[in-house]
Amino acid sequence: MKAQLEELARTALGLTPPASSPAPKPTATARRRSKAVPPPPPPPAPLLDEQFRVFELAYGSGATLVFSAHTGGVGAEQKFVTLVAQPDLYGNVLCC
Repeated sequence: MKAQLEELARTALGLTPPASSPAPKPTATARRRSKAVPPPPPPPAPLLDEQFRVFELAYGSGATLVFSAHTGGVGAEQKFVTLVAQPDLYGNVLCC
């Protein structure tokens, strides 16, 4: 669940790179020559001072997840994010 919240935080901060357009399909002669290996995906953008906490707000209630982090930089370049979420029945994070 923490990984899901980290990905949501990167998206909220605008750190997720845009999806690249698909490469054109090679012709039959190009396919026989060699198979192009797609480049590995870039590492995720770093989040600093991550804090992940889980609370039970009422006795017998479900978990409430709180994740906060920020980006590097100074002044206007630095961005902060705090997410509050709850898991659904399947273990996916429902974030507000």
